[in-house]
Amino acid sequence: MFYRAARENESKIMKINFCAQQHSTNQNTNLKKEKNKGIIAGYLVNRVISNQVPVVSSLLFLPVMKKISNSITPKEADIISNALEIAIEKSNIKQKGLNVFHVSEENINEVTQKCTEMFMNSKMTKFFTKFYGEDSAFERCIRGSFKPRMEYYAKEVQNGKNAFFWANGINTIMLPQKGKGIQLASFHELGHALNYNFESATKILQSSRQFAYIFGTLAVLLSALTLKDKANAVDENGNKKKGVRQFIKNHAGLIAAASMLPTTIEEGVATLKGDKLAKDALKNSPSLLKKMRLSNAVGFLSYIIAMLITGLAAHCTVKVKDKIQENYENKCKSIN
Repeated sequence: MFYRAARENESKIMKINFCAQQHSTNQNTNLKKEKNKGIIAGYLVNRVISNQVPVVSSLLFLPVMKKISNSITPKEADIISNALEIAIEKSNIKQKGLNVFHVSEENINEVTQKCTEMFMNSKMTKFFTKFYGEDSAFERCIRGSFKPRMEYYAKEVQNGKNAFFWANGINTIMLPQKGKGIQLASFHELGHALNYNFESATKILQSSRQFAYIFGTLAVLLSALTLKDKANAVDENGNKKKGVRQFIKNHAGLIAAASMLPTTIEEGVATLKGDKLAKDALKNSPSLLKKMRLSNAVGFLSYIIAMLITGLAAHCTVKVKDKIQENYENKCKSIN
């Protein structure tokens, strides 16, 4: 009798332990699912907010810049083109190997091909392709991915919708035909060329702007979405938890916004240098100088707004991910 009762008690205890283990396993599984929900929701929030940068730009800034540009008469556009040539000559920048292309329907294919070849022969490209040899599959892949991109931007310039300075071995300003399109941006692009060719600090900023943004936002996303501890989490003693990932998550918004600082600073310096050259080159056309400065100021403001939106996107990513995980953890505590 005693043996039988003992076996029944042991069986009940085993069932209880099994149920407890099963409950714990289910709870961990559900917590993992909730964590994945937080990761997905946080990432989607980040993308939705980040994608508002071009929307805000097209709604707030581009219409203003376009209105200013449309107020320029053909005669005034010619004045700007001629003033730019004078400014380029006075700056001695062509001695540094700067190319200036006025893209038209007649020369767009030639300009695209020249810029592609300059890119393929640049030190940066050669560094990556030298291990595979000339005309390797890797080199053809790089050429095949770069040339369509160059064709797209050259077409934008040809249509008078934009102007560009290409650094990193190309060292080229692409502008619409003289007297046509968005001529007010020409001195700003010359400012980029001055940054690249004459000063080491601004050249570093220019070369690092894309990498800083990519690695900065990537580090924030990884820390914000994969770290279980919430932002500003504390340990059992009430002390703030430490560590690189925790620090990044605590300051996600600031770090994401700071990743755009090289871009924003370099754009601002390019605008200031372009304005300085234009002040001398357009000294006999004060109304044109005023329009150019206003257009460049609006363009620079768009970078400030983009930086703030990037920071906001990272901040909201952390908040959404932590909130979803916190809700489930509180639910588990109330059940227990």
